[in-house]
Amino acid sequence: MRLLQLLFLLAVSTIVQAQEAGEPVTIYPAQRILTMDPERPVATAIALAGERIVAVGDLPLVVAQTEALDQTIDERFSEQVLLPGFILPNVHTAFAALLATSAIVSTEPWQLGDASWSAARSHIEYLFQLSAALARDARAELLFSWGYHAEFHGQISRVQLDLMSNELPMLLWQRSSQSLILNTPALEASGINEAALSALTGELQAAVLLAEGRIEEQALADFALPKLLPLLLAGNRMQRGLQALRAYLHSGGVTVVAESQVIGDDNAAKQVASFWENPNIPIKKYSMNKSTGAAVSPTMSAARPTLPLRPLQQAWLAMTQPAEEQRLSIEQALRTMTLDAAKALQLDDRMGSLAVGKLANITVLAQDPLTVETDQLPEIPVLGTVLQGRLHLLPN
Repeated sequence: MRLLQLLFLLAVSTIVQAQEAGEPVTIYPAQRILTMDPERPVATAIALAGERIVAVGDLPLVVAQTEALDQTIDERFSEQVLLPGFILPNVHTAFAALLATSAIVSTEPWQLGDASWSAARSHIEYLFQLSAALARDARAELLFSWGYHAEFHGQISRVQLDLMSNELPMLLWQRSSQSLILNTPALEASGINEAALSALTGELQAAVLLAEGRIEEQALADFALPKLLPLLLAGNRMQRGLQALRAYLHSGGVTVVAESQVIGDDNAAKQVASFWENPNIPIKKYSMNKSTGAAVSPTMSAARPTLPLRPLQQAWLAMTQPAEEQRLSIEQALRTMTLDAAKALQLDDRMGSLAVGKLANITVLAQDPLTVETDQLPEIPVLGTVLQGRLHLLPN
């Protein structure tokens, strides 16, 4: 009873604030609203004023609660399903942006904007797709590819890459992002050579296998990346990648990302910061060092892009783990990308569920994830998002 009284007072307070601010209220009826709020898990209407939620419940109740305000009932979501805006914690957006400009040759098919890549699950398929990417990018300054997986694609070395191209720098980033493979032109262009190795300590030196063109994780951040950045950032690559990443995340229903650090130099950090500060972008980026301390479930973590940054696809992966004891239910998977993610970022007082007083961050789906077959979950169309009260509908 005490909790119900507090919720009622919060609702009244939020409506009064909207009234004092002169903010009109827009009421959105929906086929179903999965609120992730334990007190009201399901609703059929939500009212927004400014950037906040002012009422959630059945349509008659929401209309009655906001009758003192300037109301508009907007039916555009009447046949859709609404959820709290999807949240991706611990995403390296600069790194992901660079990957968005790469030729993705991986073990599963990828669609990124207008570009699509078929799955490569053997050594021959990998070399075929890499050769096709090389033919497409023959005039580029660099062939940058992500997705190599030795277990499926076999051993790839500097010698093999040199046979494919001894002029264009080629850089292959392993799927788990723990190692790189470069051809001779890439090594020469970045200044990774015997002279540079001689300045390294034994552990870092051992992580650079120059004859193979392979650089292991220990030497990536402190040695290889600073030398490779001029190559990776050439041709306005970061800006192109950020634009592609924004479109990719938005089309997956993402409203919030959080980042612990920006991978790259000061110039890259400034480009990333400037990009996400644009108020017209449909995604809000938070810095984890300002908002978080808790850990995120490793099942759904996107600290390294070994999983597509698509919440519904991540949910499907979490539900179909090979080991049954590791599988999540659909309810658990949806919580991981909404309320649990907000709690991990210590932002659950502002987002993560559709409740009165919270920010109006919403993901709009064409189907109900609780009722579709598990294998259809990644295929549910995302129709758009709402970020802090502003609609950002997808073109289709």
